[in-house]
Amino acid sequence: MNRFDYRPDIDGLRAFAVSTVVLFHAGFSTLSGGYVGVDVFFVISGYLITKLIVEQVRAGTFSFSDFYARRARRLFPALFSTIFVTFVCAAFIQGPEDFRGFSGSSAMAILSLSNVYFWMQSGYFDAAATTKPLLHTWSLGVEEQFYLIWPAIISALMRKGRLALLAVAVLGLISFTACLLAMRLDLTAAFFLTPFRIFEFACGAALVWAKTPGRLSSDIAYTTGGLAVLYAVLQFDAGTSFPGWHAALPTLGAAMMIYGGRKAVAALPFKTVPAQLLGRASYSIYLVHWPIVVFWLHITGRDLDTFQGVAAIALSILLGYLLHSFIERPLRYSHALQGQRLVTISALAAALIVAPSWQSWATKGWTWRLPKTLRRVNSYNIDVLTKYVWANHIRLSSNTFKPGRKHILIVGDSQSADFTNILLEGNHERDVDIVTYAFNYGCNTPYADNPQYWNQENIYTSSDPSLEQKCQERIEAFLSSPALKQADVVIVAFLWERFGARRMRAAADKIESISPSRVYVLGRKNLLKSSIDFVNMNGKLDGLGSLAAQYKSSETLSINKMLAQQFGNRYLDIFSSVCPHQDMCVVLDEKQNPLFYDAAHLTPSGARYFAKHAFRKLVELTNL
Repeated sequence: MNRFDYRPDIDGLRAFAVSTVVLFHAGFSTLSGGYVGVDVFFVISGYLITKLIVEQVRAGTFSFSDFYARRARRLFPALFSTIFVTFVCAAFIQGPEDFRGFSGSSAMAILSLSNVYFWMQSGYFDAAATTKPLLHTWSLGVEEQFYLIWPAIISALMRKGRLALLAVAVLGLISFTACLLAMRLDLTAAFFLTPFRIFEFACGAALVWAKTPGRLSSDIAYTTGGLAVLYAVLQFDAGTSFPGWHAALPTLGAAMMIYGGRKAVAALPFKTVPAQLLGRASYSIYLVHWPIVVFWLHITGRDLDTFQGVAAIALSILLGYLLHSFIERPLRYSHALQGQRLVTISALAAALIVAPSWQSWATKGWTWRLPKTLRRVNSYNIDVLTKYVWANHIRLSSNTFKPGRKHILIVGDSQSADFTNILLEGNHERDVDIVTYAFNYGCNTPYADNPQYWNQENIYTSSDPSLEQKCQERIEAFLSSPALKQADVVIVAFLWERFGARRMRAAADKIESISPSRVYVLGRKNLLKSSIDFVNMNGKLDGLGSLAAQYKSSETLSINKMLAQQFGNRYLDIFSSVCPHQDMCVVLDEKQNPLFYDAAHLTPSGARYFAKHAFRKLVELTNL
């Protein structure tokens, strides 16, 4: 588009979108649905890119090479600069395992595939979002993949005359239908992958063929759309099933704001100088804000309080504006970045990042950065350990017990698998007969018959209805299992959330009403970081206990207190063995082996260590 087509209201809308995302990530819980700012960006991109292509095709000036050169100058300088600086910071801040994951994401972000990378990495044992400085580049991967296919589609459709708008509408409908189907089959695929997001771009693209409305219609459309987006920002949260039907609200709302924004009086606040400055720098601000939050959380080990959140926002705006002023904008309009030179410089810049990224990933996160005394602690193979967690739990899964010994039924998610490993590493399988029954972590209870739990309280099942069905099927199978009727003791262990812990008393009553067993509940045992993280943070093996004591999880402490109050002497406490003193928590065993390989799961050494304590407590409480 030429300068006479400039839409200040769209820059204002960009400012609003980036503000919601940054405030949400900075911990301002009032904007619990601030993530929909990304969807607003998708709608804006669909409109602007389609308008550019349509106008150039009509004028006979459209060129694929020119289009992609413009996109490269627009996106790559700021993106490559952000990834490079983040890579350097991560090399100094992150431990080998986190840095290895980061290295993989940086290479994939350069290749415009970070959304695919994070989709493939997603899962129960996936690292927390707050350890991934480039997680936010998934949306750039979606946009860049959209740019690869959309010009060919639109330029071809324009030759068919009025069929172009109809075709865009059909493509959007197909994408939205596919998204709804994917929500039932693979929620993370629906979130991360481009085919299931095309409808948002298509919604913006369809506006290109819309006539400019009058003043009254503009205000009605703009205000209605703005309220729709604002509602999503304030009312959506982590438990909202997304994208799916819920994504339609911010998508249509953003489209209505673009439709009416040219003339709407309600758009005037978004046309002010501050909004324009923020909107123009929104891409750079978006790029820098998440690495700042991730590194801040890594260093402090705590959620951002209000002051820190404001400071993180201010730093994001400052660095984002500097990136925009000195990298993004100058290189976007640079006459030096043309033709073959642009291709060569982009390829070299990409290689300078991809090569060390892949090398770091292949060598497990550059363990050579660590002192020799710490390398052994970091030598654990995480993939092997994740398999170890479940191996015994799966082996002991059965519908019946063997006769002759006391029967222990261990029920729950991977925390119950950890407890199974504790018993087996302590050679206690010879003393009792153990049967296991696994639940998905998202169920967070072995029984609940209240629809409110599944539809509102449980953020995992409320956002993924297919998970509720799976949980209900597991509950039904568990309650009808012969092993439950034969058990002397039932031990339930989850990585408890508050909503699950609150329901556990009723679940225990239900279990005991159909089984002769007594139900015991294992509390949470996790700190905020893994043993390996503490070693790397400390830089030495001495003083780890006092450092770890500073990273007790307040959520773990409060949930354990809740469970202890509900179950009294039927509450099994392992956390007191993790932190036997107020100012000391155990990180390594006597041979300097890490006990936790992530924040919540035990290594074999950890299982052996706690076997000395946990089984003794179990015997004392259950009289086994």
